[in-house]
Amino acid sequence: MSLDYPDSIVTGMNDVRQCVDVILKTRKGEDPLRPHFGCGLFDWIDKPSQTAIPNMKKEILDALRQFERRITVQSIRHEILPGNVKFGIIYKLPDGDSDIFELTVSDQGVSTGTEVSQLILQAVYDSDAFRYAIALTLNGASVLPPAPAIGFATIADLFTWVTNYWYLFGAWHWLFAQNKVVLYVPANVAGSGSLIIQSITNVLSAVIPALTNAEDERYQILFNDAEGNRIEPYNENNLNTPGQVLAFVQTFYGSYGTWAIDNNKLVLNGSVDLTDFSLTIEVDTPVFTSSFTEGFKLGFES
Repeated sequence: MSLDYPDSIVTGMNDVRQCVDVILKTRKGEDPLRPHFGCGLFDWIDKPSQTAIPNMKKEILDALRQFERRITVQSIRHEILPGNVKFGIIYKLPDGDSDIFELTVSDQGVSTGTEVSQLILQAVYDSDAFRYAIALTLNGASVLPPAPAIGFATIADLFTWVTNYWYLFGAWHWLFAQNKVVLYVPANVAGSGSLIIQSITNVLSAVIPALTNAEDERYQILFNDAEGNRIEPYNENNLNTPGQVLAFVQTFYGSYGTWAIDNNKLVLNGSVDLTDFSLTIEVDTPVFTSSFTEGFKLGFES
């Protein structure tokens, strides 16, 4: 039975999280019927951090091993914050799913800071993908704002984005060792949903090189089709900023997919099959540069 919602039953991972919550927030001797039940980390709250933290971790590990045998604790990490210490406990369930449980220890006691979530969403990703796309739906609707159409170059970029823009939907966790991203959704936010991370394969990208002389150098976009033919129109020698490059491809090559600049790269998420297509950006020096013209005039006048 749910401790937060007496009329509902918690199962699976929610049931485990509720039990972990009770174990870690119960002082030993607090339950008269089970005097040994609970966690002994309270005994270390007033001790110096260099002594308290390793002993708190041991108390957490011992308590979970004794009173919640459905899980296997994989690691316990900590973060020292002003006035408290935050612990992150990563554990695995019998079905192979992993979870992370956070609690904060301060002079005021122990708190988890969150109620038991009724919805836990997980997405497994391929660690070797070229780019990643993420989709989140809650109560049957896609959330806003939408994730970037071009996706993300790394899972680290993806995770930074969701924690910045989708933080209102719950607590996000990145289980690096399991190639998994987990979202804990509070009951008052949603009762159903899905979280998907897909590998994007139909993508082209090209590094936008830096210009050493913005007055005399220009960008040339070499966008070739599957037969190796350069796709028209060719840009003239008038592009000397990444923004101008992006505006050009969006205007003239927009039918090929979604264009964007990401980490100094021009990226195309194709709406057509981009197999054997190629994309390169080169730095070109026009024949008549400003420096050449000035030199020519000076030499002529002399």
